[in-house]
Amino acid sequence: MGINAVFPDLRDALPRFAVSHNSVPDMSLIYDWQSLRRLVNRYGKTPLPATEAEAGFTFVNYKPELTHDGYTLLVDLNEPENGVKRLEINEKVNRVN
Repeated sequence: MGINAVFPDLRDALPRFAVSHNSVPDMSLIYDWQSLRRLVNRYGKTPLPATEAEAGFTFVNYKPELTHDGYTLLVDLNEPENGVKRLEINEKVNRVN
């Protein structure tokens, strides 16, 4: 599947969470692959695959910004041609104030 296929799901789910909770998820909600998958499957339009191997990336770390309006997600892309490549996803989300 790969990050290009699941990235829209991540970009959809985390802002939906932020609108519902007036904050991005904290580290108690996203701390590994299963917790990320659970949140995306609940708030996203399309569920993530059951495993990291199927998704094409491995969860490394998640950290919300202190302002709770953005986050950094570190993942390792598993590219057959190039091996593992670390990707840092930094997103700001709109919240309801």
